[in-house]
Amino acid sequence: MQKKVTVIGGLNMDIKAKSKNNLVAGDSNPSDIEISAGGVGRNIAHNLALLGLETTLLSAAGCDSESHSIIAQTAEAGVNMKHLLISSCKKTGKYIAILDAQGEMAMAVSDMDILEELDTAYLNSKLDIIKTSDFIVCDANLSMMCLQFIIETCRTNHIPLCIDPVSAAKAVKLQGLLQGIDILTPNGMELQVLTGIQSNVEKASQELVGMGVKNVIATLGAEGLCHTDINKSTRYSSIANSIVDVTGAGDSLTAGLIYGLLTYENFHMACLCGLAAAAITLSSKETVSRNINRTEILKLINKL
Repeated sequence: MQKKVTVIGGLNMDIKAKSKNNLVAGDSNPSDIEISAGGVGRNIAHNLALLGLETTLLSAAGCDSESHSIIAQTAEAGVNMKHLLISSCKKTGKYIAILDAQGEMAMAVSDMDILEELDTAYLNSKLDIIKTSDFIVCDANLSMMCLQFIIETCRTNHIPLCIDPVSAAKAVKLQGLLQGIDILTPNGMELQVLTGIQSNVEKASQELVGMGVKNVIATLGAEGLCHTDINKSTRYSSIANSIVDVTGAGDSLTAGLIYGLLTYENFHMACLCGLAAAAITLSSKETVSRNINRTEILKLINKL
């Protein structure tokens, strides 16, 4: 039977500008500009649907042209978009990324105020969807109150939960809420914010396990990832591929990880699936690569 995943988190319009030359601060830089559907939660849901999982997105969008485009594009990929909160007073979120000539992010800004519309009343109205899910994924774009509600609901109903901290600024919301989270996927900056430990991924990850996280998947960019549970820390090297654009790679890694865990039921294969999904995304200018599928992931893993 097809596994059901519910993703709760951000949905927005992505505007990405990749400089044609070395970036010059304080000046106008000739760039290639792409506009596409984005948002951490939406990106994860899109990737999960492409990987064949029955996926529902719980998020908020404005009543504007941007939301119509995003909803149509995401639904076409196979994500159930029927349960979104549509705001009559706030605009759909936007994310603007400035990339250097190598495709690495130099800076990004976001306007996600619309997610203030997501509250525990909305989540309560979607409890039937949440409770019948095989896995819940959420991002820290949500309010602290919503994060606490989701964590407690998943813990009470024994539903596996994965949380993406999103950014160092938003990871702060998770302090004091870590007990019982099944998977947390921080990068180096987010690890430091949550633990106060610098430049020691294993030690910081073990600290989070001590705070109640069952599995920490520390994402290390070009170095790959580190999986830590109560027993040990294991590093996995990234899968070699050309880098066109880093945007969305972390989201696809999370989706690949969840797909791998639900398919193979072990973290070794889950980590490899996550790294393969990230490699596919890195080689595409799209935030969610149209080449994400089970066959392509297995091809990359079988080459290792």
